[in-house]
Amino acid sequence: MKGLLAAAVLVVPLFVAAEAQAHTEQYCEKHATEYADSNTHGVGQTLGTAAVGAVAGAVVGGILNGNKGAVTGAVVGGGGGAAVGAVRSSKEWQKNYDKYFDSCIKE
Repeated sequence: MKGLLAAAVLVVPLFVAAEAQAHTEQYCEKHATEYADSNTHGVGQTLGTAAVGAVAGAVVGGILNGNKGAVTGAVVGGGGGAAVGAVRSSKEWQKNYDKYFDSCIKE
């Protein structure tokens, strides 16, 4: 019985120390980055808004200046849509990162 108690006294602090070290800032940064990377749909969102922007730009450009205006409008609208999608994606990534990091560091 004494041997079992002595073993428990030696092992329990090791688990406590491992748990205390498990949630350092570096640990949480690494896992928050992985979480944000895998839960942010950046490329799809950027391509989607670029496509919507290109179609909207082509329609408006076509109305204002015929075929030439449609082409110009599609290019401008596509670029603008891609920029909007990239900004949204970046904000979504940061939101996912912050959410995971905050919950990790508090544990």
